[in-house]
Amino acid sequence: MLELEALEEVSQQFQEAGANILIISLQTQAASFKTKTKTEKGLSFDIISDLGSLYTRKLGLVFSLPEDLRRVYKGIGINLPSFNGDESWELPMPARLIISQAGEVINADINPDYTKRPEPVDTLRELLDMAKQDLTNA
Repeated sequence: MLELEALEEVSQQFQEAGANILIISLQTQAASFKTKTKTEKGLSFDIISDLGSLYTRKLGLVFSLPEDLRRVYKGIGINLPSFNGDESWELPMPARLIISQAGEVINADINPDYTKRPEPVDTLRELLDMAKQDLTNA
């Protein structure tokens, strides 16, 4: 939730740069909707469900929680299979992608350590730098 709230804080700046924020989640649509409305004001960007990890797996961004971590999750009341709508115990790697209008990934900030998340301001800075380069090269 902290990451989503941090993205919300800079979402207007992304829009001003001509970009849209879109969250891809392995959660069910119902769980994603609950997440989207959990913040005080809600989120201005969409969260779409990648059930069965079809898209994130294609990008190589999915990992399965080891058994010891599954026990920790269960112990604190997190039932990942019910959120994801399957029995896989999979999560996506934290990743921030900049995707062109043509659907090409033109920048990726990915960390296999799920506890380390890309900073929204770093992604915004990268987006603005890329836009400046495009203007310079035009």
